[in-house]
Amino acid sequence: MFGTVCKGLMCTVLFCPEAPVLVTQRSMVSVYEGSDVQLTCILKANYPATEITWYNNLKQHVIETPSKYVLQHAAAWSNLTVRETDGLRDSGQYWCSATNAVGGTEIPIHLLVKRYPMPPNVTINKIVYSTHQQTEVDIDWLIKTEGDITGFIIERRRVPATEGKRDVDPPWLKVAVNLDPSIRTYKMGGFDPTGLYAVRIMAVNHRTVGHPSEEKRPAMPSFNAYPAVIGAAIGGMIIAAIITVLLFMYIVRNRNNNPRLHDMLFGIRNSQSRENINYPEDESVGGAERDVSREEHGSPGPAMTSPRATVSPPDLPPRDDNEPVSVTITVMATS
Repeated sequence: MFGTVCKGLMCTVLFCPEAPVLVTQRSMVSVYEGSDVQLTCILKANYPATEITWYNNLKQHVIETPSKYVLQHAAAWSNLTVRETDGLRDSGQYWCSATNAVGGTEIPIHLLVKRYPMPPNVTINKIVYSTHQQTEVDIDWLIKTEGDITGFIIERRRVPATEGKRDVDPPWLKVAVNLDPSIRTYKMGGFDPTGLYAVRIMAVNHRTVGHPSEEKRPAMPSFNAYPAVIGAAIGGMIIAAIITVLLFMYIVRNRNNNPRLHDMLFGIRNSQSRENINYPEDESVGGAERDVSREEHGSPGPAMTSPRATVSPPDLPPRDDNEPVSVTITVMATS
């Protein structure tokens, strides 16, 4: 409100002070948790000077806190930035308040921090110690249903050896966070071989953590004898081959010292065991051999040979080529 007072050629404009009037661009603001959000308050009239103040969802005065709240002021507007919103703590009604010498006013701005959808449940498929030293654990898991996943969290805790009644359970300790959503296996270290542990895993969708899986304890690795058996068989074959080659070389080089072993491996000489089969035409050859033997040993007088009468064969009728021929085999035994 204002008025005008004129005296002659001079006019004076008089402004009537009034209470501030506030408006906002959006009275309802929604955002997914983890993001920053800005709330805006606009002052329509600024006479006299007006001070703007913000209150959070707990009706607490908001002061400049860079880790959580950031304030920006101008003559006709004011902004409040809420950083890293949380669905449980930051949702609710925020207030923009303005006061001057005449009065004051405030307007509400509702902030809805939405949570991301719940990720699917996780099932531990296998969890075993990597070695018998029990210092590392290999874990495999499965996803029951399809859903939005941005990572995984693996936790473990040490459990007592006896399953007795406990007043307080040991706390869960995070072993791995922000794991890649595409992996389904992980190797954990830092286990005490003398202790017993329980492990669980949870899927994460941004800031929404899914339900923890059923906790399981690592099992001892199974003994795989197949590689050992194959290795032993191959080693035995190689050793047997080397021994065989060395034995063969020894027998060949020492065949005079071990004739029986040599003959057993390479065949027995059976020339003396064979029967002598003499044919009639071999008699002349045998006689010549005996004459040569006598000459070598010497004889008391010159050898006398009687001339043989030449007998002409009688005329015989022609034989048929297919006629059977009888052969006489004389076996001579010598002592």
